[in-house]
Amino acid sequence: MKDRSPGDKLFPVRADDVNRYLADVSRVKVTAKDYRTLHASAIASEVLAGLAKPKTAKEVDANVKQAAIIASQKLGNSPGMCLVKYINPRVVDAYRSKHAAKES
Repeated sequence: MKDRSPGDKLFPVRADDVNRYLADVSRVKVTAKDYRTLHASAIASEVLAGLAKPKTAKEVDANVKQAAIIASQKLGNSPGMCLVKYINPRVVDAYRSKHAAKES
């Protein structure tokens, strides 16, 4: 893939194809979006865990934005779309809750 453009696809597979496959092989109802959400949430969680502890609410917001940017780059979405549609809100809520009590 190193010589390909970012838009090039390795396989001609759409989300509908993946969803049909998952329905055939899975015992639970799961979709491609579920995997994208899991992936984005894991990336965001890892990024947030690796950042320096924020001292202000503004730094908390900046860290959340940074996590969304990094996750969106991996998923090929905009940071806003990734934050709204793919990063599980509980990841962000837990991060905000953890650091809200430490502000003065």
